[in-house]
Amino acid sequence: MDVEQPLLDVTPSSRSWRCKVNVIEKLNTRQARRDPEKTYKSVIMQDGEGHRVKGMIYGIDIPFVDDRLHLNKSYVISNARVTPVMERYSVPDEQYRYTWTLNRRTLIIDVNPEHQLFIQANLEAPIDPFHTFYLAMLSKSSLNVLATVLAKLPRRCVFTSQGKQIISDFVLMDQECKPIILRMWGDFATLQGTHIQELLDAGTYPIIFAKRIHATSFQGLQLTTRYDTSIEIQPTISPMVALNQWTSLNKDAIQNAIQSEVYKDALSFFVAPEDIQKTAISAVLSSYKEDEIYWIEGQLQLQEHGPTPYYIGCSTCNRKVEFEVEDTYQCSECGDKESRTIKRFRVSAELGDEENKIQFTLFTENLKKIARSLEMNTPMELMDIDDLNKGLRSMVITAAVQLQRATYQRQGKPFSLLCLHQFSDKLIKAAPLKRKQTASQDE
Repeated sequence: MDVEQPLLDVTPSSRSWRCKVNVIEKLNTRQARRDPEKTYKSVIMQDGEGHRVKGMIYGIDIPFVDDRLHLNKSYVISNARVTPVMERYSVPDEQYRYTWTLNRRTLIIDVNPEHQLFIQANLEAPIDPFHTFYLAMLSKSSLNVLATVLAKLPRRCVFTSQGKQIISDFVLMDQECKPIILRMWGDFATLQGTHIQELLDAGTYPIIFAKRIHATSFQGLQLTTRYDTSIEIQPTISPMVALNQWTSLNKDAIQNAIQSEVYKDALSFFVAPEDIQKTAISAVLSSYKEDEIYWIEGQLQLQEHGPTPYYIGCSTCNRKVEFEVEDTYQCSECGDKESRTIKRFRVSAELGDEENKIQFTLFTENLKKIARSLEMNTPMELMDIDDLNKGLRSMVITAAVQLQRATYQRQGKPFSLLCLHQFSDKLIKAAPLKRKQTASQDE
């Protein structure tokens, strides 16, 4: 039998080569950008020395090879076409700048269980801790996330400039107990998302290993899939054992995270105090950076009077509707088949100092947060704006804002509120004491 070669020894000039590899990633099938009728699928393989290669499968060969190669299984592969990769393209291993083209003619031999490759822990993909997500968002760097899936949210679609897009939103958490939403787009929603939902419906909390996802400032802080993301469900990597045990022992914490919906305010507890760099409001008003997150400090005042204004909206996407409160319907905006109509509270507000102010809109969640900080237990329907403003006068607010993307319909600089982070008592400067004048001073 021919001798198996190390991965680094396999080059375009190699003949009759054999290489033993383990399948460590299988990416979803994608359409070619220049020709949507052409499809391709990427598979990442690793040899016993830890070196990696990307295998490419095209068109009608995809279902055959995809069914043949199973995740975390070892194979001996030979006679795949080896092609050099141009410098402007990335590869999974910079020491090996070649790809393998796999098709129905590629020889793929199963490896007996006792001869399977064992991927050492130090060769596994690095895992990014949850507390690094905020800085990853600022640096726009990708993340490898190992997490327990707590729940699937009801939203099924969004509308973008490219039209209607299928999505699935899942709530993730690990031992840090900081829940956050991962939005899966397109095939990730229909393939991996469907499998995850089946496991959730069966009463389990599945664990996923999502590679090359990104953190975004959408709704403060969220995770999102990208074109090169891979998602493994119930992975076999070594840290999975500890997370699985933690998940089994913390069902109460998981239920509390779901019911409290704290994932809607993720930015507030993902940002560390030392990472908050405050910007003067005057500097924010003179900026034109739409993607920049600004931390500002000042006094908050609501620009309304009397009862808290509201509109009737979808319980899932908040879209305004012309139904009665507590009606159940299928929302055409978000795809929720069991959406309810609710009162969606909305108040114009401004935050600033004596000279400059930034205006934005507060919605239900932030209004409730203000009420909690003021220790007001009145239901939102009965809350009076003047009472809120009275309590806010004695407080200094730290908040994160972002300049909205400009449109021809808007004038000025509209800002979005990403989070109300901190409420602190306003420091009141005492009036200077007057010295009592002596007789000699009067003279």
